[in-house]
Amino acid sequence: MKNEIEIKAKKYHLYIAMVIVAIWIFAVIISYTPLVRNYWINFTVLLILQNTVNFIFIVAILIIFYIIEKKLIQQKINNYERRLGKHK
Repeated sequence: MKNEIEIKAKKYHLYIAMVIVAIWIFAVIISYTPLVRNYWINFTVLLILQNTVNFIFIVAILIIFYIIEKKLIQQKINNYERRLGKHK
């Protein structure tokens, strides 16, 4: 029987970061194929690869948001347990 409620940080920041990284990796892979001869594919791949630094910055911010949210939730749980007298 489980008497505890488990609260976790939402992982949508991490999912968005993983999608951005997957798109970047996909663009790198496509850049080495003959598909780049198509104007729109070449334009899209070039646009993604030229904004690599921006993507890295966005991914870093999303990961930082996730870590901050996780720490805030843990702090709230610890404060609540302290008020109840269950903290170690």
